[in-house]
Amino acid sequence: MRPMSKRPQHRPPARPPAARRVPVGGWIALVVLAIVAAYANSLHGPFVFDDQGSIVDNPTIRSLSPSDGVLTPPDADGQTVGGRPVLNVSFAINYAVGGLAVEGYHATNLAIHVAAALLVFALVRRVLTWGRPAEVVVAASPELIAAGVALLWGVHPLTTSAVTYTVQRAESLAACLALLCLYAFVRGVEARAPAAAWRWHGLGVVVCFLAVATKETAAVVPLVVLLFDRTFVSGSFREAWKRRWRWHLAHAASWVLLAVLIIGADSRGGSAGFAVVTSRWDYLLTQAGAIVRYLGLAAWPVGLTFDYGTSLVAGLREVGAQALLVVALLGTTAWAIVRAPAAGFLGAWFFLFLAPSSSVFPVTSQTVAEHRMYLPLVALVTLAAHGASRLRPRVAFVCGLAAAVALGATTFARNRDYHTAVDLWADTVARHPGNTRAHTNLGTALAQEGRVEEAMASFREALRLYPDHASAHYNLGVALAGLGRSAEAFEHLGAAVRLEPTWADARLNLGNTLVRLGRPGEAVAEYREALRLQPGAVDVELNLGLALLALDRPADAVAPLQRAVAGLSDSVDARFALGNALARSGDFPAAIAAYSEVVRHAPAHVAARANLANALLVAGRTREAIAEYETILRQRPGDAAVRANLEQARAILRAGGAETEVRP
Repeated sequence: MRPMSKRPQHRPPARPPAARRVPVGGWIALVVLAIVAAYANSLHGPFVFDDQGSIVDNPTIRSLSPSDGVLTPPDADGQTVGGRPVLNVSFAINYAVGGLAVEGYHATNLAIHVAAALLVFALVRRVLTWGRPAEVVVAASPELIAAGVALLWGVHPLTTSAVTYTVQRAESLAACLALLCLYAFVRGVEARAPAAAWRWHGLGVVVCFLAVATKETAAVVPLVVLLFDRTFVSGSFREAWKRRWRWHLAHAASWVLLAVLIIGADSRGGSAGFAVVTSRWDYLLTQAGAIVRYLGLAAWPVGLTFDYGTSLVAGLREVGAQALLVVALLGTTAWAIVRAPAAGFLGAWFFLFLAPSSSVFPVTSQTVAEHRMYLPLVALVTLAAHGASRLRPRVAFVCGLAAAVALGATTFARNRDYHTAVDLWADTVARHPGNTRAHTNLGTALAQEGRVEEAMASFREALRLYPDHASAHYNLGVALAGLGRSAEAFEHLGAAVRLEPTWADARLNLGNTLVRLGRPGEAVAEYREALRLQPGAVDVELNLGLALLALDRPADAVAPLQRAVAGLSDSVDARFALGNALARSGDFPAAIAAYSEVVRHAPAHVAARANLANALLVAGRTREAIAEYETILRQRPGDAAVRANLEQARAILRAGGAETEVRP
C-alpha cells in the first residue's frame, strides 16, 4: 500500500520467522479466546446499583416501538439511560430476546468488548503497516504488536467495570462505536475507488452519531478523527482539513444531536453537568487525583473499587502533587503533538476521552469512576506495547504473554466480586470504609438476603458517617417496620421524607407505618402526597383506600380502591377491600360482584365468602346466601358466627324472604 503522508515513511523490518508463521486469523483467535476466558465467570452476576432503574424498572425497554418510549428513556434520579437512546435500545433488544435474564445482558456486554478489542487490533495493525510517523520504530511485526495491544487491553482488569457492570454498557458501547468510526475513516482513506471511500466515510459519520447517542464521551470522536488524519495520513491539520473537510464537518455535526439529547435529559435528573456542581474548581481538582489514581491502576490494577462515592476534595492542598503531575502530562502531550506526533496522538487520546466526564460534563453522582478509563487505557497499553516492541521479538513476546496471563487472571478474580450484590458492596466498603453510599447499598443487599440485623448495622454505619443520608434513613426504616418496630421505623422514615420531600416511596412507607401506629388520618395525607408525586401508583391507591376504610369513610375509599383494582387485576386484597367499601357504602350489588371475583380467584378466602353471603342475604338473594354459608361451614364447621347467619337465612326463607339487617 502506498504511503499516505508526506512524512518519511518507515517500513517495518523483516518479520521474524515466528511472526510469519502466525496468520492474522490466528492472532484474532488468540485475542478473542483470551478475553472470553478472562470474562467466562462474569455472565451470572445479578443486576446491581444503577441496573435497577435503567433496566429492571425501566418501562421503556419493554418494547422496541418508538411509540412506547424506547427512544426517550427515563432521566429521573440520574438513571444511566437518560439522554442515551441508543443505549436504551440495546437494553430493549436484550429484553425482547430474553426478558430480564441477566445472562443475556452480560453476554452482550462481553460481545461488545470483544468487538472493541478487534477494532483496536485492526487500527493498530493498519497504522503500523502504513502511515507511521518517523519516530515510530519497532522490531516486531505489525500483527504481533497489534495483537499485543488488543490482548493486554482486552484482559486488563481496569475494563471490568465497563464490561461486568451491566449498565456501564454505556461506556463500552460508546467506545466500540467510536473505534468503529475511526476504523471506517481509515478504510475510507485507504479506498481507491471513490464509491468505496464514500461508503466507508458515510458509515463513519452514521456511527459517530450513534456513538454520541450512546454516551456523551463520544463528543470528542470528531476531534480524535481529525487528529488521527493529521498525524497518520495528511501530515498537518491544514492538509487534513483541505482534503477531507466535508467529512470532518459531518462528524462534528453530531454535536448538534448531543446538545439536543443533553438538554432533553435535563442533566440526567440533576446528576450531571456543571449546573449541579457545588464547586467547579473542587470537581476539577478531584479529577486530578482521579487521573493519577487511574494511571496507577493501569500499571498495577490492585485495589479496584466499584463505587468511589460522591465526595469532592476540599482544595488544592489535598491533590497539589497530583495536579502538578497532570499539568505536566498535559504539557508533554501538547509538546509531543508537535514534535513526536504518534506519542502526542496517544496522549491526546488519553486526555480527550477523559475530558467529557472529567471537565466538560461532570458527573456529580459519581465523581470518580474506573469505567471512564475504558478507552483512555488503549493509549497507555499502546505506549507500553510500543516500548516492549523495541526489545528482541522473543523477549517482547514472552513479556507480553506473561503480562496477559497475569492481567487475565486478575480480571477473572475481579469478576468474582460481582457474583452477588453482597460480595460487590462488601468489597467496596472494605476498599473505601468512608463511603456512605456503599454502606447503604451493602445493607440493602444484606436485607434482600434476609440478613436483616447485619443490614441494619450497615445502615446505622452509613448514618454515623453522614447523619442526613436519606437512603440510609429510608432503608433502616423499612427494615425496622418489617420487624414490627413501628415507632423506630417512623423516626427514620420521617427523616427520609424531610430530607427528600419528593420521594414517593418514602411517603408510602411512612404512611404504612402511621397506619400501624393507629394514625390513619396522618397516613392519608402521606398517601395523597405520594400520589401527587407519582400519579397512578396503584399500591399507594390501595393503601389510601384501606386507610380511609380505617377512618370509617367507605364512600371516599371506593374511588382509590377501584383504581387499585384496575391496576392490580389479580390482587385479591384490592378486590376484597373494594367489596368492603362498597358494602359499607350501601352499594350491595357492586359489593356482591367484587366479593364474587375474590371467591372466583381464591375459593378458600373465607372472609370474602362470608361477606359475599351476608351481602347476598341483605340483597334478598337468600338461597344464594345459604349456599355460601353452607360452603363455609363445610370448610370450617365450628364457625359459630357463620352458623348463626345460616340459621337466620333459613328462618327468613321459611318466613317468605323478609328483609334482614345483617351487614357484612
